[in-house]
Amino acid sequence: MLRLPVGRFLYLLAWMAERAMTTPVLSLAQARILTEQVVEATLAPDRLPGDLVPSTPFDERSIRAGLPDPGRFGLADLRCRRQPQHALR
Repeated sequence: MLRLPVGRFLYLLAWMAERAMTTPVLSLAQARILTEQVVEATLAPDRLPGDLVPSTPFDERSIRAGLPDPGRFGLADLRCRRQPQHALR
């Protein structure tokens, strides 16, 4: 049995996924968040000035608008299987 720290495994998996896939199954930023192990919420900060308040609501509809269509990962998601953009013309 190979003993490997979970954090290092996540970073390795994310690094490989980012290099091999157009839409990675796990990104380095996600791996970093998962390894931080934040267990308690911090105290609420001071209110933001009016010019810094977000104008886009943080809800399910706005989040889904920025995501690709749902579906399974397949061979078409691999970078080596993608056709260059200039070859499609």
